[in-house]
Amino acid sequence: MGAFQAAWQSYMAFMAQSPVVCAAVTALVLVVSIVSWAQIEQKLNYNPSEPPFVQYYVPFIGSMVEFGIHPIKFIRKYQKKYGNFFTFLMFGRRMTVCVDIEGNDFV
Repeated sequence: MGAFQAAWQSYMAFMAQSPVVCAAVTALVLVVSIVSWAQIEQKLNYNPSEPPFVQYYVPFIGSMVEFGIHPIKFIRKYQKKYGNFFTFLMFGRRMTVCVDIEGNDFV
């Protein structure tokens, strides 16, 4: 507990001296932590028996932005990369895409 308290006091002293820099560093650490968590979560939840999973950087949001802007380009891009079956994250839910004639048979 003593180490945590010393680190907290050091942080508060730094905050008193330069709050803008401290807020920027805190925001940067938060963003890096969230992106790292998303990458680790993808590696831990990997299942080779499921369709390939499109990588994402922001938890919960996943590939929603890229899919929302250009859905056809998104599907074609990952069809070339992963084949006719792949999964992506959108609003925290896994969406599996089945493309081409094989995809119609799968459904």
